[in-house]
Amino acid sequence: MRIAIFADNFYPEMSGITDTVITTGKELARRGHQVDYFAPYYTPDNFRVGGIKFAELNLGPNVTVHRSMSVPFAAPTKQGRAGLPNLTRALFDRTKYDVVHTQSFFGVGLDALLFAKLRGIPLVGTNHTLIDAFVQYSPIKAQWVTTVLTKFLIWYYNRCEYISTPSLFLLSDMQSKGLKRPGEALSNPIDEAFYQARADKATLKQELGLSPFTILYVGRLSAEKNPKALLNGFITFSASHPEAELVFVGQGTMRPELEYLAGTSEAADRIKFAGPFLGENKQSLYDYFHASDCFVMPSTSETQSMCTLQAMCAGLPILAARAGALPELVGTNKGLIFEPDNESEIASLLDQLYQDPNKRTAFGQAGRAFAERFHPGLIAAKWEEIFTNAIKYHG
Repeated sequence: MRIAIFADNFYPEMSGITDTVITTGKELARRGHQVDYFAPYYTPDNFRVGGIKFAELNLGPNVTVHRSMSVPFAAPTKQGRAGLPNLTRALFDRTKYDVVHTQSFFGVGLDALLFAKLRGIPLVGTNHTLIDAFVQYSPIKAQWVTTVLTKFLIWYYNRCEYISTPSLFLLSDMQSKGLKRPGEALSNPIDEAFYQARADKATLKQELGLSPFTILYVGRLSAEKNPKALLNGFITFSASHPEAELVFVGQGTMRPELEYLAGTSEAADRIKFAGPFLGENKQSLYDYFHASDCFVMPSTSETQSMCTLQAMCAGLPILAARAGALPELVGTNKGLIFEPDNESEIASLLDQLYQDPNKRTAFGQAGRAFAERFHPGLIAAKWEEIFTNAIKYHG
């Protein structure tokens, strides 16, 4: 098949969606399909924010990346680019695609809709976004904004022939708001590199200079991820656990504030900030996962949480907020759940994990077994089935 994947989040933007789109496409290409990405153009400054050189990723011989004109917008990653729909693509690009897969409902996503409809190509859609959660942290929090964006999202995905979301939670939410098209919850894949440690935990700890009990957060450092609750919970916990430390890996609009709060706290010497680790630097990200002892995701906006799945790959016990898709993901056997913003509960649950190595091991083993289900090969095989059916029944 020749597959056109349209995505508004792409390399070098720091996003779980970016990881998902690239991992899926690379695996489909490895299996012999031709994959064409259509994504926004990112500037040298956008690459600089990620700490990487200004260059396209080498994704293999069956992958082509097409960059669209884009404009900057304020995003938590400080890398936001809105792709501009290319009205001429459908008229003049005569490449014969078998299926179009859209990963977003604005910008480049509008390009996908126009291209598929004008060229008569089946359109499959994936939604990664819970509108209600993101509007909560946007500059305009009025209800009418949520209403308008939700109506547009549902209108857009009702133009697709088949829908996927990364969790049942998000699919049910869309259906309750008017989604009529058939679809399913299909997990995002996890890059194979997260499954295998480069060295044993003790060696990695020594190389990275980490403590005997390291608590890890990986992701954007922005309001919707709620990292301040984790920071304050750790400060409380650390008062009676001087050998513990917290590591934030990531970048975002809140990083300067978090660094200031950490630096002025009594636990200043036990709170570290690292990364981001993208492109040629990504091995360090894998190492931090495999060197840590516990992973915390305090976000209130997750529709799945790739970073949490990546932590499971490394066999880490999970602490997660009771919000979005996180309870569905973590369940009762892979970690512990806390109420969003409850900093004292975070401290208490960290203490539970610290005091009980056997519980940490059991949670980690269950998470690792669960994460095996999201190997890129298994997810790509499912996409092959979806694309084949979309082509077969396209009318």
